[in-house]
Parts: sequence; structure tokens; C-alpha cells
Amino acid sequence: MFIQFRFKAKVTRVLEDEFGYSPDQFDKQTLAKVCRFAKSESLNEYDAAVIFMVAQLKQIRALNIIEDEAVPTTASFVTAQISNLSRLLNSRKLTREMVEHELAGTVGELRKAFS
Repeated sequence: MFIQFRFKAKVTRVLEDEFGYSPDQFDKQTLAKVCRFAKSESLNEYDAAVIFMVAQLKQIRALNIIEDEAVPTTASFVTAQISNLSRLLNSRKLTREMVEHELAGTVGELRKAFS
């Protein structure tokens, strides 16, 4: 339990430092699921943060498709997060498994969806 809490704190720190995103109460369940998954796959906190942000962006994408319009603040948030994902993809902070798991394709898909 303590290990899971510590890992979640590390992931939260990466989200704040690398993405400028502070998870709130609405994110609690998603963050917990991502952390459990990441630990079970022996991924690190950067991997978990990337998985979390991809999940968040996919949710935003689904909402934009339903509403059929992009709010300017949402569009700028998404653009910034896609840049952060690309930057982390090119860094050495992610595990090899994470990079090889078609993350580049996912980032490309999100970039195209919000262009």
C-alpha cells in the first residue's frame, strides 16, 4: 500500500513538473488505475504520467467529437500536452518498453485529431 502511494506521488510530481498538470479529485480514479497498471508492467513514473496524459487527451478528443467544436483554451492545452508528450518521447526518461509500445503513433494520432 505504501509503495503504491509513493509511486502515485512520484507520478503526480512528474505530471506537475513535466506537464504543468495537477490531478484533481475527478482524476483520482484514472490516476489510481494507471499507477496500478504501470507498477504491474514494471514501468516508471514517467511512463505512468505519459499514459495518464494520453488517457486525458483521448477523453478530451471524445468530448470534442461529441460537441463538434474546440474551445480555444482546450485547443491550447492539448497542443501544449502533445508537445510535452513528444519531448518526453525523445528523452531518456521513458522506459524502452514504453517507447516501443507505439507511443509515437498515439502522439501522432492525437496531433492529427486536434489539428
